[in-house]
Amino acid sequence: MSEPNAAEMTSSLGLRLSWWLAVQSLVGLLIVSTIVYVVSSSSQDKRQVESLQQKQAIVNHLLGEVDAANDLAVLRHKLDDFFLGHADLRVRLQGPANEVFYENSFPTASSRPTRSIAYEAPVRINNVPVRVLLELDTTDDRIALTQLAWTLGVSALLGSALISAGGFVLVRAGLSPVRGLVRQTELLGASTMGQRLDGSQQPRELQPLVHRFNGLLDRLQGAYDQLEGFNANVAHELCTPLATLITSTEVVLRRPHAADAHRDVLESNLEELQRLTGIVNDMLFLSRADRGAKARSEQIESLASLSAEVVDYHSAAAEEAGAGFSIAGDARLRCDPGLVRRALS
Repeated sequence: MSEPNAAEMTSSLGLRLSWWLAVQSLVGLLIVSTIVYVVSSSSQDKRQVESLQQKQAIVNHLLGEVDAANDLAVLRHKLDDFFLGHADLRVRLQGPANEVFYENSFPTASSRPTRSIAYEAPVRINNVPVRVLLELDTTDDRIALTQLAWTLGVSALLGSALISAGGFVLVRAGLSPVRGLVRQTELLGASTMGQRLDGSQQPRELQPLVHRFNGLLDRLQGAYDQLEGFNANVAHELCTPLATLITSTEVVLRRPHAADAHRDVLESNLEELQRLTGIVNDMLFLSRADRGAKARSEQIESLASLSAEVVDYHSAAAEEAGAGFSIAGDARLRCDPGLVRRALS
């Protein structure tokens, strides 16, 4: 398995999950294979030791019989008969001066793995102690362990490859809800401000994301609606003073007037421009009010007087529309006069 490119793993959640699933499965299978190998090797060692112990008991029994008859030739004959069917076992009987009483060899003389035990026999031959050496040929067991190791290793690699392939398919299937959310977000735009993500078919893990995203869309729509209202209010508030300025300026330009008349018109225009400045400042404050901006405040002695100023400003438009104003009552309060005028207007 080749390691995927780092950039691809960072950009793709599916590849990253599939890669780590493959690594996890390989490590898990290798651990299981190692345990199987160790258990098999331990079982073979135990079986070899038990086999040598069984052969040791038989050799001791044969030695006991020969001791009774005091016949070494009979002992050799019995040992030859017994080990005739045990080509994987070698026995050597020798005395204290290294004289060999009996020895058989493996069918093929070569360096091969063996397991052996050496002990002093409980009986004597010709009244001398006998040392016994038993060797068991473990070549077949070693070959079996080697084959088992290769089989387990290849099985672990193939198993991890199959698990990673299946995991990749399952990961892609598991991430299909995310792709569905992507398709839904592609349909969102300025013309579909009221549309929201549908989380009814999404898994529980994605529900918080859908809710948070829809909440963000709600806040964006609120800000968008506020901006639309702000634009409408600005247009409405600026319409009257701009019309007054345009009308008065056109009148001055059409007919010659005395200097005093020009001065009166300019003073009126200056008054309207100052009013426009106040309107713009108030509108800017309103646009920042949702971000925590606080209005300036001052003590107003008479709310009726402030209302009368607004009525006076709109009196001409009211007369043309055939409407009238009436102010009843009065109050003292602490507020921003400009914003109160905007609200009354």
